[in-house]
Amino acid sequence: MAKRKLYEEPLKAVSNNVLLFYVKSGRPVEPGWIRYVTFAQCYDDTRADITIVFGRLVDDRFDAFEGTDDSTKSVPKWTTLMTHHFRTGELPCFKCVGAVAADVLYAYLEGYETELEEVVTT
Repeated sequence: MAKRKLYEEPLKAVSNNVLLFYVKSGRPVEPGWIRYVTFAQCYDDTRADITIVFGRLVDDRFDAFEGTDDSTKSVPKWTTLMTHHFRTGELPCFKCVGAVAADVLYAYLEGYETELEEVVTT
């Protein structure tokens, strides 16, 4: 029987880029596991009117899952009632467009991880 464990990760990042900045998970998915993110939120605590998109970062490629309208300072933007999965080498990530240098961004990820079962062939 596959094992299952809870996953949660609060994030804080300070933007070092003028137009595009990523707030990404610092915990890679372990080999042999798959991560399911059931809730994710992010906000810029410094300025309003940035666009926040939730997705997956694989190396330097960002795959968008859910986008938001322009943010409002200190009002979190979160995912809808969708579950997104991540494999080894893939990181949950927020792409923040319009954040400027020294903006403080907060995010939170929650879900669970499941160990992949070995397939036995005869």
